[in-house]
Amino acid sequence: MRFSFYIFFSLIVVLASCNRPESKSAAQEGGNATTLQSSEANPSQTSEGNTAKSKYTQTESVTLPNGGDEYKLSEEMIYHISTDGLTNEPLDFNDIIEETKYVPLKMAEGYVIGKIEQLLASKDKILVVTADGVYCYDFEGNPIYKITSKGHARNEFLLCEKITINDSLLYMYDRGKFQTHVYDARTGEFLDNIKCPYASIIYRIDNAFIVEDRFHDFMSNVKERFFVYNEDFSKMKYMAFGKEQHFSNLGTPTSLGNECLLYCDYYEGKLYKIMSDKVISYLQIDCNANYRNTPEEIHQAIKSSKCNKENLHGFELVCETDSHIFGQFRLKGTTYQFLFDKNSQHYKIGSYFKRMEKHQVWYYFGTDVPYANNKYMFRAFTPEQISYYQIDNPPLPPTHPDYNNQKIVMKCKPDDNPIIAFYKFKNF
Repeated sequence: MRFSFYIFFSLIVVLASCNRPESKSAAQEGGNATTLQSSEANPSQTSEGNTAKSKYTQTESVTLPNGGDEYKLSEEMIYHISTDGLTNEPLDFNDIIEETKYVPLKMAEGYVIGKIEQLLASKDKILVVTADGVYCYDFEGNPIYKITSKGHARNEFLLCEKITINDSLLYMYDRGKFQTHVYDARTGEFLDNIKCPYASIIYRIDNAFIVEDRFHDFMSNVKERFFVYNEDFSKMKYMAFGKEQHFSNLGTPTSLGNECLLYCDYYEGKLYKIMSDKVISYLQIDCNANYRNTPEEIHQAIKSSKCNKENLHGFELVCETDSHIFGQFRLKGTTYQFLFDKNSQHYKIGSYFKRMEKHQVWYYFGTDVPYANNKYMFRAFTPEQISYYQIDNPPLPPTHPDYNNQKIVMKCKPDDNPIIAFYKFKNF
């Protein structure tokens, strides 16, 4: 019986060794981990079917370091906002908004927009990111192209986490594949893949990739560090905030600026500009100057059930145009919005927002980061949100500057795509 068992086991081992495929490296197979495949190719084609070489040489997995000596921080503080004598007065829509423009995203086959995860606006295009992919529109709301092919082929993605545009190229961070996909931003045509590290978010800024690494500490403490790599992830240029503790709230402390990444350090009340070659201390809000509690003190209060709203103060959200910085901070538990004019260095602060007319569509930040390009701040409104502005909204005369905007709002139907609202700030 025992002899028969040994014969049976030996046969299994022999059969398994005969059927095992010969392992080959990517070089032996004549392939490359970042092989180029045209977006016109068969979407079901796998990486083994591609032969064209990528311009990127980095083919191995990239691992974030635990630390490093390269750390560039300029302590130059360019702007400052004081909270001395702060009151609970509102920000008035008509005091800060010079121009508004509403763009309804038109319905078309394959262009039904679900929950929006990110918005970008270039000079002539609006890019909408959802869980399904990227949808591109012109400024009249007409569809141009979409990037929605999911799968394991080289011109497909698994999990679209974030996109950035740089020099007519669109970069998509795919957290499902640990790759950054490169597309032609004008046509949506697939161009290339770049191996990249697993991270919270990856941005393409100027001639570098900025890797945002977020990790939680205690209940609501989020630590941040940023790694800046060259264009193929083969070399780390520098690390920001790796040697110090920089804390965020659980919202969205980062936003895209002009050739930079903006980062709000919650507890220090500071805004940093993370660039391809350095970090700049950009703006200081003294929301912590007179009510300074360290993160550890706040968490001890939370653990002992003695935390109250007086402990809550910090820099939460921000966006930037060429002329203004618009953001949100918290002081002694009260949320404030501010608008900073970079030319005059004057600013306005309000604890809530005051709209004068029902046709003036606006939103309250909450935990949603606003978006901005060189000229406008912008955000999306769903039909459900728009329906509030359709009630008791008397029609404007054709000569009114907001006449066309009101028509767009009133025509919105429950099953329509969102409306993108653009706001240009006043100088003061």
